[in-house]
Amino acid sequence: MGPIETGQITALAALDGAVYVGRAGQAELTRFDVSSRSFDQIALPGGTGDVASLVVSGPHQLAFTVNRSGTVPGRLNDVLGFVDTRTGAIAAVPRPARAIAANGSELAVSSAGVGLFDSSGRALRDETRGTFDLSSLALTQTGVTKLRASGTHEIVSLDRSGRELARQVYRVPILPRRTGVVPYTARWAFALVDRAGALWFAAQGRPEIYRVQ
Repeated sequence: MGPIETGQITALAALDGAVYVGRAGQAELTRFDVSSRSFDQIALPGGTGDVASLVVSGPHQLAFTVNRSGTVPGRLNDVLGFVDTRTGAIAAVPRPARAIAANGSELAVSSAGVGLFDSSGRALRDETRGTFDLSSLALTQTGVTKLRASGTHEIVSLDRSGRELARQVYRVPILPRRTGVVPYTARWAFALVDRAGALWFAAQGRPEIYRVQ
């Protein structure tokens, strides 16, 4: 076994013949080279914190967010970072960033709302705010951000300008309760859009995986 035994794994991404791993409580990325089957530890810039999410954001580039701040005790999600997988260079941009999704040229990032950025981290529009669950995002090739409406079983779609396009209801399991039966409501554990444009997600604490076209 390699060094990823230490610390709970929080994020994985594969690019340029390597798998990159983020771990709770560790201000670093673990890189596993597939061909040589060797591990390297890549330290994040001072004050960055530990990796929360990790996505392929462009050719030879990863983007990440952090869990806990590396500079302010008690602060969360205060860095948007970028990794050049050719050189190993890492840039950490101080900005609120919770969930992140990418389509190869753009980034959707949540904080108090949902913003859209180019692959360098430059904002393309102001944040869109609303009654959204900001814990998971997905981004289509056409720049449409998909996320869950808070406390509901609705998928919200936002276009590149941040305008809401539609809401789509999805079915959920019905669970018995002492007061009767109620739909199971939970945040998404993950969300992604495949090459065919279908949205895939799972609810936290449930075994089902949803596919919505």
